[in-house]
Amino acid sequence: MNVGIIVYSETGHTLEVVNMLATRLRNKHTVTIYRLAYDKARNATSGVPYINGHERLILATPVQGFAPSIPMMEAIKRIENFDGRPVDVVITQYFRYKWLGGTQTIGMLQKAINAAKGIVGIAVNIHWHRRDRTDQINQAIETFAHQYQV
Repeated sequence: MNVGIIVYSETGHTLEVVNMLATRLRNKHTVTIYRLAYDKARNATSGVPYINGHERLILATPVQGFAPSIPMMEAIKRIENFDGRPVDVVITQYFRYKWLGGTQTIGMLQKAINAAKGIVGIAVNIHWHRRDRTDQINQAIETFAHQYQV
């Protein structure tokens, strides 16, 4: 399967998780990582990929202000139509509890994916400042590996 991962990461934490996930998925699938860039001064997002050719997509973003990052929401808006593809979500959040932004972020992403004619699949939340962060990352990767039959 050809998997496209669209990631926005300011601090590198979300990108770190994506790289680990991609390494695992590449055991059986072709994986391409597309990194979004954001120019705050111009409020401009770049790096939004052309998604044709990918059978499945993963969107990865940090939680920013109890919501998905601006670049990720802009990418979804520009992609406009996922054309019935499965779209999975990985979020990273600073706060230790999902009710401090994670739940809202996943909900907003799922709503945007549905509106863009995507099929919402896996949704995982990594809490960056919890002691069990490594376990959360490993569990997320296992969830993807199982679903993607790696």
